Amino acid sequence: MITVEKLDNQLIIRLPPQIARQVRFKSGMKLDIDVLVDQIQIRPAGTGRRRSQYRLSDLLKKWNGQSPHKRAFDVPLIGRELI
Repeated sequence: MITVEKLDNQLIIRLPPQIARQVRFKSGMKLDIDVLVDQIQIRPAGTGRRRSQYRLSDLLKKWNGQSPHKRAFDVPLIGRELI
């Protein structure tokens, strides 16, 4: 378990050496931090694009297979439309 500590007027998180080695973090390294709904994501600065707080897999879980938008083909043709 990792504990959040206070140093001067900041909160710090100390990573155990095995975790720091696994993610290749070094002392003085610049990091990007993304704040998501209930978690944070930390990675070396400049690697990858910033991620959205939404993940496709989470959004697809909510999808029931039907589009909320009426499709153009679901209405009868009135004149000489080209489709």
